[in-house]
Amino acid sequence: MIKRIVIVSGILIICLLAILFAANQSYIAINTEGGSADTEYTYEITDQKSGKTSTKVSGASLKTRVPRGSYQVLVRGSGNSGFAVIKTSGFFRTTTKTVPVEREKVRQFVGQNPFSCMNYVDSVLLSYNCNGRVNDIQVHVPATATSPSYTQKISSIFDGYIQGSFENQGTTYLVLSIPPGTEGLGPPFGLYKINGTSVEFQHSLSGLTQGELYAIKPFKDGFVAISRKTGSTSYFPITSKTAEAIDMSFDNSDLSLVAANTSGNTIMAEYSNDIGDSTDQKSKNQKTKTVLVINTDGQKATYEFPTIFSSFVMCGDNLLCAAGEPDTLFVYQLGGKKPELQYTISGTQAVANVGTSTIVVRSSDVLRLDASSATATIPYSFGDYSYCGIAPLADSFLLCIRSDKGTNALLIGSADTEYKIDQQVSKLEQSSDVKNLGAYGSYVFITPNLGPLVYNERTKSFGYSDAAKEAVGKRLIQQVNDLGLKEAGYQPIYLGL
Repeated sequence: MIKRIVIVSGILIICLLAILFAANQSYIAINTEGGSADTEYTYEITDQKSGKTSTKVSGASLKTRVPRGSYQVLVRGSGNSGFAVIKTSGFFRTTTKTVPVEREKVRQFVGQNPFSCMNYVDSVLLSYNCNGRVNDIQVHVPATATSPSYTQKISSIFDGYIQGSFENQGTTYLVLSIPPGTEGLGPPFGLYKINGTSVEFQHSLSGLTQGELYAIKPFKDGFVAISRKTGSTSYFPITSKTAEAIDMSFDNSDLSLVAANTSGNTIMAEYSNDIGDSTDQKSKNQKTKTVLVINTDGQKATYEFPTIFSSFVMCGDNLLCAAGEPDTLFVYQLGGKKPELQYTISGTQAVANVGTSTIVVRSSDVLRLDASSATATIPYSFGDYSYCGIAPLADSFLLCIRSDKGTNALLIGSADTEYKIDQQVSKLEQSSDVKNLGAYGSYVFITPNLGPLVYNERTKSFGYSDAAKEAVGKRLIQQVNDLGLKEAGYQPIYLGL
């Protein structure tokens, strides 16, 4: 009898273990779309829970067994790349995902060392501290064949602080405020237009409180101004001095406005108790509470989240894409009483809408995300650079990239490219023969490293020896040729040779 019980128990244990094993096993089937059928692809499959990555090499499709879970898949091959998030369900069931693959997109250097806020006006980069003075706006003057790019202050007879900027029908506007006690310099709040490299006054704005900071976002045929102190929201049509009040209120006075955004006819305002500057021990120990107020065509909804978001956009039908800690994109389905988390993407720095596309900036690359299918193409990979900012434009975007040599602004377009000028510039910057390098458009200005100055007895002055110039010049020309700059349509210009 005991022997029979032992045998039955053993069988039951084996069956239970088999069920548990089967429940934790699944298959991923990936089909690429957009590339050549005979291309060999590398598939990097990352378990989102453990962070472990396995690499597979296959053709245009792959089927592989994985433990049940959620995975990020990065596909690369023959210059094309794609990305997807895949959730599996266990019991050896197969989850199939079609992943679009494309070339990366054309990029162009448009300015060095930009400030944190950027605009691109009439093919010229403007950058400034986001709430700085209008007279400190920096114009990044385009390079020519005889002159590298340089910066100069914008031309403005007005003074004031920048509350925000927005685009309307191809024109860039600024909302400026004048500090209390300086009313003679202009209206307390005014709308200004950037015309080339100058600032033009349009009209005053009434109904805003002097001394308060506002979040300025484009909305319909104008903009909204959301008070960072009270949350009161005003919509100004582009030609109107007066505003229409919009209800973005909610019943909680313990939270502060963190950020705001707009998308189509939707206004979003984020409030949180985690604003990063509290030294009160009680505040440090309290749980993070974030509330997102969303108003679409006058219909208001309020959602609560356990984390603070650095940026957020609507990214589909009732889909919210929000970048939060720890470096994660959260994709939520809205519409019910509570937000429902659909999936996450790790390594996320920021999210923004560019036209009808959702752009997700990760530490390694930039995704153009289709949030509903959890797939993405990759218009840009950072390579040797790191991220330092993004500015959406109508159908493209500005990307700030950082290296140990400084920061640059890139204009990312929509056309495919096989030649990545930024990565070639990075390689050239690492050369011991290069002292300084500045790229703008199709020009690459190279200042050679000619060593120490030497005294010339004939001219009775210090300079670089002709031998050093000749030797360094030959090496630089060879390095530039090896990188294929000229063949790709770029013009290297050597300074001081």
